[in-house]
Amino acid sequence: MKQLLLTSRPRFWMYTAGPYLLGITAAGFWQSFEQVWLIALFALFFIFPANLFIYGVNDIFDGDTDALNDKKQGYETQSTNPQSLISNLLILNLPFLLLLPFLTTNSIIVLGAFLFFSFFYSAKPIRAKAIPFLDAGFNVLYVLPGVFAYFLAGGNAFDPMILLAGWAWCIAMHVYSAVPDIEPDTKAGIKTTATVLGKDMALLYCLFFYLSAAALSFAYLGSFAILLALVYTSMIVWSISKDTAEKVLDVYRWFPYVNGVVGMLLFFFVYFY
Repeated sequence: MKQLLLTSRPRFWMYTAGPYLLGITAAGFWQSFEQVWLIALFALFFIFPANLFIYGVNDIFDGDTDALNDKKQGYETQSTNPQSLISNLLILNLPFLLLLPFLTTNSIIVLGAFLFFSFFYSAKPIRAKAIPFLDAGFNVLYVLPGVFAYFLAGGNAFDPMILLAGWAWCIAMHVYSAVPDIEPDTKAGIKTTATVLGKDMALLYCLFFYLSAAALSFAYLGSFAILLALVYTSMIVWSISKDTAEKVLDVYRWFPYVNGVVGMLLFFFVYFY
């Protein structure tokens, strides 16, 4: 069980659970408390099984290339038993399919999209993670738990602009996380947005999408969107100041903590305003 927890990357659970929480909050769940049992079950899903699915599939298809990546050997943890991992992925995820009859059509579509992008980010024949620019685009998967939760909690006035804002943020997040991997990915023959653009251009690419996310969400977040833009701009500027892509990891280590604080503040903003 410990290995499964490590494989699911607990430090990244907030990237699925956080949007899920925001989605049910935006839908006004806390005012109605309808279908508590269903919302609670999917909260559990987006905390552990969903993350095990995302990163477990990644480990299954990336065992050979991860061996060349120091970040996977230290900062992150990869599974060492693919056969056992596949069995556990099925055991922990398939039961949630039994809940499909209780979902709305919109919820089912979004959940299907989440599973599609999560699987084919790493898996063939698409394997988006090895296709520059498509790799970052597939990270829309981290927005989808929020959209799913919104429909699950009874929301019916979803604005696609919010999806675009979240998608832009996720594109930036993905490329930023790939910058420290430029050297090992290049050695492994993997092409990513970061390896194609190089360190500084990749970071500027991130900056463009962070600012785009702020602009797209300004109508809803107002001055809070400006604050977020300043926070992530500071992270990017700090990263650009590093001499090499490998040294960007020194800054990137703070990234999950920054995202955690930002997510918490965003939750309170959505709840109260």
